[in-house]
Amino acid sequence: DHFGNVLDIVESILEVLSASTTTTPDDVVEVASAVLLDLVIVAQKTNSSSPHFPRAVTCLLQLFNLMRSHTYQAIIVQRSEPELLNLLRAIFSAFDRIVSTEVYPQDWIVMRMVLNDVVLRVTKELSVYLQGYFLDDLTFDKELWAQFFRFGVRYVCQKHLQVEGYSETKRMHVLGRLGDRRELMCQHLVDMWIVLGSKQGYFIPELVGPFQAMGLVPHKGVRKLTIPVFFDMIEQESDLTGDFKSVANEIIDQLDMSVTDGAGDEEYCNLFSSVLKDRCKACRFEVVRNKLPVFISDVESLLRLLLNLRNVPHGDRHRDERADCILELQRYYGRIGRSEMQKRYVEKLAKIHINSSQYTEAGFALKLHADLLSWTDDELPAFNDTTGRELYPAETASKRKATIFARIIDLFDKGQVWEKALPICKELAIQFEDYLFDYQQLRDLLTQKANVLDKIVSGKRAEPQYFRVGYWGNSFPPYMRNKEFIYRTRDKNDHITHFCDRIQVAFPTAQLLMSPKPVTDEMKQSKSQRIMISKVTPVIDSATFPFKGKPVKEELSKYYKCNDVATFRFERPFHKGKQTDNEFETLWTETSTIRVSGDLPCEQCRVAVIQTETAQQSPVMNAVRSMTDKNNELQQLIELYSANPGMNVNPLTMALQGVLDAAVMGGVNKYREAFFTEEFRKANPDDIEAVITLKHLIRSQVIILEVGVAVHGKACPPELGQLQERFVQLLADMKDKCNADNLVEAEAAGDTAQLSTSPAVLSDNLIGKLQPTHAPPPYQHPPRATTSQSVKSSQETLLSTPTTTQSVLLKGLSNDQCNESIVDSETETSHQPSIKGTLRRKPASSLEQTAIENKPQPNPFGTSSATPPIPPARLHTPRIAKSPPSHDTFHSSSSQSPSVTNIQADLPHDKAPPPRPASHIKPGVTAVSNPFSSAGTSPSRPPRPTSSKPSPNPFGSRAISQENMPAAAPPPRPSSAKPIVKGSVRETAPAPPSRRLSNDPNAAPPSDS
Repeated sequence: DHFGNVLDIVESILEVLSASTTTTPDDVVEVASAVLLDLVIVAQKTNSSSPHFPRAVTCLLQLFNLMRSHTYQAIIVQRSEPELLNLLRAIFSAFDRIVSTEVYPQDWIVMRMVLNDVVLRVTKELSVYLQGYFLDDLTFDKELWAQFFRFGVRYVCQKHLQVEGYSETKRMHVLGRLGDRRELMCQHLVDMWIVLGSKQGYFIPELVGPFQAMGLVPHKGVRKLTIPVFFDMIEQESDLTGDFKSVANEIIDQLDMSVTDGAGDEEYCNLFSSVLKDRCKACRFEVVRNKLPVFISDVESLLRLLLNLRNVPHGDRHRDERADCILELQRYYGRIGRSEMQKRYVEKLAKIHINSSQYTEAGFALKLHADLLSWTDDELPAFNDTTGRELYPAETASKRKATIFARIIDLFDKGQVWEKALPICKELAIQFEDYLFDYQQLRDLLTQKANVLDKIVSGKRAEPQYFRVGYWGNSFPPYMRNKEFIYRTRDKNDHITHFCDRIQVAFPTAQLLMSPKPVTDEMKQSKSQRIMISKVTPVIDSATFPFKGKPVKEELSKYYKCNDVATFRFERPFHKGKQTDNEFETLWTETSTIRVSGDLPCEQCRVAVIQTETAQQSPVMNAVRSMTDKNNELQQLIELYSANPGMNVNPLTMALQGVLDAAVMGGVNKYREAFFTEEFRKANPDDIEAVITLKHLIRSQVIILEVGVAVHGKACPPELGQLQERFVQLLADMKDKCNADNLVEAEAAGDTAQLSTSPAVLSDNLIGKLQPTHAPPPYQHPPRATTSQSVKSSQETLLSTPTTTQSVLLKGLSNDQCNESIVDSETETSHQPSIKGTLRRKPASSLEQTAIENKPQPNPFGTSSATPPIPPARLHTPRIAKSPPSHDTFHSSSSQSPSVTNIQADLPHDKAPPPRPASHIKPGVTAVSNPFSSAGTSPSRPPRPTSSKPSPNPFGSRAISQENMPAAAPPPRPSSAKPIVKGSVRETAPAPPSRRLSNDPNAAPPSDS
């Protein structure tokens, strides 16, 4: 109440002075001398929420409005220099508070403008005395000048002076007769800055922030006046220190804060660049002329990155765009060496990922923070996030890095990228054990590492999916306009429809294109938005694959098949040429190979595409690739069931049924009709090599299917017995058709061509499993079959492969399967020509063939003489007569041939031995005949050397020991018809009536006559 009464008296005095016509300047001087300082202190210290605060400010303004130049002079002359210093400090501090506080209601526009006019006029009056009394070296007061500049900047940055958002009427009313008060005050501040001269160095870099805030005011005149001040600061610091690093760092820091808070635009970026470049040309300092252009370029990049981040709408739907902008800012600060700013944005990026449950990306983001720290005992201050919340207390660098590593391990565990957690665990364990000596944390860490290894071995995790997204149109934000990205989804349950919905929500007006088409310039320049989305397949980099050439479990290798990838493939099938009934003849594929700027996963959920290469694949190459992929898929599945016989057999059943039934309903037969004809050879001479490769792949698929059917016969329950018999019958049909393919003629047509062994043509895995690199383990061989039985068994085998193939592939079976499946394969090895020679040699005469048969050959499995490596391209090429063999040729006894030797010479070199008789089949166990052995006998067979080296096992790591080998068995009993044997790789066709054998098991085999 007392304060209110005092204000009542002051208001009455000022009202009389204002209204009276007899008021003299001395009256004003007398009143001002008595109450000016008190009113200034009241305005400076009164609570702004008090009802007396606006009254006190109004009284002060009314008094200043009565004062003229001689009034200021009279008041200042009365005071000593310290008193004048205190008065000026009090006035500037009061003005700073007045312009920073909402003194009057928002709709009191006139009073606001009166206030600004009075403050501006008083500032100019007092600046004369500031310059006259406190500029020389003896009386210069840095704090007073700094207070003056800060107050002036706040005046220019007042919210209600920013008239750009006002209507035209309100803008004209605010500007009034004086014009834009921001520019007037800015001009006065710049003039006072120039007056400082060499003393400008006292305010570097202290005043960089205030002038930066004033320069970001959305007024072109203010910006043009302010930006040259930065050049003066750069020159002053270069003159004092030989560099302008502190000014540059302060400009960057203040820009970051100001633009994040909403200041600045593209115009300021352009003005900043143009004004400083013009000043730089005439600069007298060489260091400025050399380094300033680089700094200007850095500031331009920073401004655009900050504006991009600020323009991203808030909300979870735009989290990917915001994460990209933050990551770019983090990289920028890394390039210019601002590690503290880099850490701030890394933590902000990790927070965005954690809030979106993207734990893998969050772990990679925190890894960037950890990489900026060292394992030292340097003391670090507390680290706060952008909201001021303390993330890490004051501690040593080692402890903080260990804390961040623990967070990273936890995030990688949640993201199911356990392979990435292992090196972190290893590095942290070394610190705990050797440097920090924290054995309790070491124990906990090693336990956590063991859990991580268990999860890797189990292999139970969701595989990610990848999508290519293109944003086409001129109305997209500049950081994603007319660009393509590869997105990594969190798990396989993120179906493409769900993914498209998430992208569409961020841009609801965009047109979604699910069928990618060529991008035109019209699409790029159009105002409408188009988003193209397609699913892509990761391409493994064989050079960086960690398990290359090493037999490891599928659980260990499958992670690297869809992670740590930077290349992707997208295929678009289309038909070209005249349409036929067989669609495979005209089915081409356009393959796009896409390369991105970094490996996925990484610190962000999407990576920009940097290169796209497009190529077309012919129909026959489509077939080769399809067969290769299917063979690899079957091999992996058979390997899984060979190692785990107790698994549910349904997936294997469906896989076999899909391939075998497809062969009956079309499938491979469509390839034969399309590419194995003479017309196709003549029309496409460049594709002959691919046709030969396709035939090899078909033959390889039959081999794989034989093992698969055998494994299925052992694993399937009794209720699937009929289906197993059907598999055997279908497999026999496939073998018949496979042997009918004239591979010799096809190879002769392209004899000079070397077949490709790339993974796209022939699986390296398959090649490695078929090459004889090790000798099989020694075991007790069963009695040798008679000559006629061997010939008969050779004739019954429709598909021929090297002996190593049988022993290697069947090692993927269990011991019981081996006991029922493996038969004598020694009878064909002793006098069999080398595989390479057989493939290359023309048909020999009977005498020549007899000489070859009787000549001892090197043992391909022994250790004394090594067989040359088999060319992968010719690995499965059989020796078949030019004309397709008749049914009788393969299913009749040896009596049709004049001699055993000649018959063996005309047959393929790797026929299977006879199956075991039914009497030797265990009860309840399905017998499996060996489709891979070869039959051939000779009276003078040299003894087979034994070796303890195990053969490579393509479907498992278990080798077949001697104890697991079947015991010696007598030759099979002849029968009147060739029966179907459960579990056999094929169902043999009935023999012709003229060649039917006796039902008597002791009867002699039919004679040659």
